[in-house]
Amino acid sequence: MKNILFSLVGLALIVGVVGCKESEGREPSPTVDGPAIHFADTDNNSRIDLGMEQTTFNVAVYRTNASSESVTVPLSFTDESELFSAPTSVTFASGVEKVEIPVTFDPADLELGTFYPISFAITDNTKTTLYGPSQVTINAGQPLIWETWASGVLTSEFFEFEHEMNLQKAKGVNRFRFAAPFVTGFPFNFTWDVDEKATSITPLGTGMTIGGVPVIRQATGEPYDDTSSIYVLTDPDGTETFYDPETQVLTISSYYYVFVDETMGGVGGFGWFYDYFEITSFAQGNPWE
Repeated sequence: MKNILFSLVGLALIVGVVGCKESEGREPSPTVDGPAIHFADTDNNSRIDLGMEQTTFNVAVYRTNASSESVTVPLSFTDESELFSAPTSVTFASGVEKVEIPVTFDPADLELGTFYPISFAITDNTKTTLYGPSQVTINAGQPLIWETWASGVLTSEFFEFEHEMNLQKAKGVNRFRFAAPFVTGFPFNFTWDVDEKATSITPLGTGMTIGGVPVIRQATGEPYDDTSSIYVLTDPDGTETFYDPETQVLTISSYYYVFVDETMGGVGGFGWFYDYFEITSFAQGNPWE
């Protein structure tokens, strides 16, 4: 019985010593002083999809100490596009924990598919807190809505395949894409003024120069080896890239090139090849008829 008693006492002393050491090494949590205004962590760098007729959206701001007193907080608003407007202060009524900051705009001024970064920052540091960000950036824009414009067969000289595929058009604009011509998640994008029955297209992507020649780069998603991938380079002027209304064939002249994935340094090219898309049906009628 004595041995059991001594063991229990010893255990209690050990636990007490360990507990004291942990307490001595722990920093006390800082107290929350003032209204403690902040934005939500999850809102930073988030995306807001705007409707075609939408003219306003809200950005939430919070306070940790929702006291009975009202408080007004100064804000800075940054918008390099100068297309959006927002107030430069926000007021919390007594007892209110969340307020919405209205952001207004004219939807006719926005370019479809472009997302514009806007930022808010709380400029009075005495009203902020360590427990939430004092600034936030939101990316707002009207997303492209893709619809099937035509169906057909895509033939690739370089990859040596022939696949049935849909050609998609963004609603409201003359922007087109093959959603996944080579690998899922890697579209081929271009503009095409079909309203004017144009026979040339303009590839979209990253502009660059290879050997002194300007080109547009788009990823195919196909790996070359463990560190590099195959990209398609096209002439920004659309040379040798055209549509023949009689045969209903879209011809795309492309240079297939290898870039290192991490640095995007060029490794070398395979040469020029043609890709052909033969249209077999139009979703809403042939524009050339």
